[in-house]
Amino acid sequence: MHRFGIIGGDDADAIFRWVELQRRADAIRGLPQRTTRSPSHDPAMRGRSEPQARPVTATELDALEAADEACKALVREASAAALEALRAVALCDLPPSSQDQTWHLRAAARALVRHWSACFSANSARRTL
Repeated sequence: MHRFGIIGGDDADAIFRWVELQRRADAIRGLPQRTTRSPSHDPAMRGRSEPQARPVTATELDALEAADEACKALVREASAAALEALRAVALCDLPPSSQDQTWHLRAAARALVRHWSACFSANSARRTL
């Protein structure tokens, strides 16, 4: 986001956190990276076979749930268009294609800041009980 000069501060931090969480969830699910990579760096191009299914650990399950909750909160508090803009720009590392997409990206960032603030407050309250 800093690279494209659109979002900074807490909003950019929230987006970077979301990207890390989504990429981790994608890796756990066995999905390919969303960014474009050179075929020479792609393990599939080196004759690697498909990974074998394995059980998901509790930590991985927590990461999957956190990723899903963040997406649900984003759609609930912003919109589905905001989630799609965030996926296109942040996960695929593409510049915003329009002013409308930039607006949705900002709305997504604000929704994520609110979501994680609420999560942090809830976790802090549970620890004090």
